[in-house]
Amino acid sequence: TVAWPTATPPADLFAPATPTLAYLLAHKPALLARLPESVRTVELLRELAQHAAASAEVWLAWFDPAQIDADMAATLVRQTPSLLAQLPRALITTELVRQVPAGSQYFPADAVPSELWDEALALHAMTAGANVSDLPHSAITEAVAMAAVRRNPYQITSVPRAVWNDALWIEAVAYAGESSFFTNDLPYLFATDENFIKQVIARRFEALQAIPGSRFNAELYAHAQTLYGQHPDWPALVEQHGLARGLDEGVDFAEQCWRAFWTEEAILEKLVQPERGLSPYEIPAEAYTQRIADACIDCHGLTWLADIPSHFVSDEH
Repeated sequence: TVAWPTATPPADLFAPATPTLAYLLAHKPALLARLPESVRTVELLRELAQHAAASAEVWLAWFDPAQIDADMAATLVRQTPSLLAQLPRALITTELVRQVPAGSQYFPADAVPSELWDEALALHAMTAGANVSDLPHSAITEAVAMAAVRRNPYQITSVPRAVWNDALWIEAVAYAGESSFFTNDLPYLFATDENFIKQVIARRFEALQAIPGSRFNAELYAHAQTLYGQHPDWPALVEQHGLARGLDEGVDFAEQCWRAFWTEEAILEKLVQPERGLSPYEIPAEAYTQRIADACIDCHGLTWLADIPSHFVSDEH
């Protein structure tokens, strides 16, 4: 005798006046192990697929795969995408794979036969939880790569180099949301190319947050102001990256404060701040003065001598 579940059943399960076997199994799917094969019918499978797809990872293996039809497969995959890996190969079509809902936490890319992959399916997979590293290289087009870096700029390292181009790196920086990607992962040739940075700025207003303060010079500031000076959030963004905020103790001046606002006095003040101050290697060459060079050597000795423009260094140092 099977005991009636004492817990309140989930709202998405049917609740017949007289409990059926499927209703009991929906609550306690492990009971299938105790049922003879003759009871594991297509009808029972269909009823479970309709009402208990969320627990199918437990009960599906107890049925003959030949009993699963296309409609059942679609129902199961919509509820539990990982079940794609448990379904018969003959059922796995492009239409079935597209049943994995957008916004899913996991996309079973390994279960998709290689011949099904194309750009459209890869784009769907990206919306349904796949990372670009999960996809076959043949399916990673520029459009797929763009979708990947908009979700996570660091996915660019999993994009085949044959797909890399300037536009992809611009997109990656523009969607980074903060400056660490620019500082640590952007190729040097791009990071030092002012035209590249202008294109990043032009891509979207939010891209302004992705550029380190030390790179945001007066020319780039003017470019940004031309594009976004009328944006409702422009004044607050300028204040966030302004000199007053940058001089606060504990604020990373080189990352936070836009270079357009740097002054000699501000640099000298940050050089001696003990917490997250300013290091000589973070100061652009054009910002150096003799006072700044002398202060760098006074604070750090010869440690960063190579980062100080040579015309500010004398034999006395």
